[in-house]
Amino acid sequence: MFRRRRQGLPPADGSDEWIVATDVDGVIYRFSTTVRPFAGHTDHTIRIGVALPARNPRGDGFPSENETAAWDATEDVVIRQAGRQARLVAVITAFGFREYLLYTASDDWLAGFHERLQNEISSHEVQMVAAHDPGWSAYLAIAGSAG
Repeated sequence: MFRRRRQGLPPADGSDEWIVATDVDGVIYRFSTTVRPFAGHTDHTIRIGVALPARNPRGDGFPSENETAAWDATEDVVIRQAGRQARLVAVITAFGFREYLLYTASDDWLAGFHERLQNEISSHEVQMVAAHDPGWSAYLAIAGSAG
């Protein structure tokens, strides 16, 4: 029996193709289709969620235009601070928060990553969680239902 060898992801060089989808509740998903063939078949088996709770959501729970602009500015910070350690694969904007979904091969750098994000993103509280997800179930839940 042959086993598929786990591999790294293609480099994030700005050429990823992304899909934007909205579910019936109005949750907005943006995800990379470039990484889809690698989902569950890469050495990036640790899922990272970086969440930024809304400071002053509208009555429907979604952010104001000003807050959306502030959130948009944080995406470049997350990508830059992750560097080559992790790959951004999806962005979720929902009721009262924005979450960046990344995958990484190791967790030894995550405490420093979280600290750097907190220091650089002064507009919002930065929450972070990491979990073992070798099958990329979080990504596939988004890309499978929205794609």
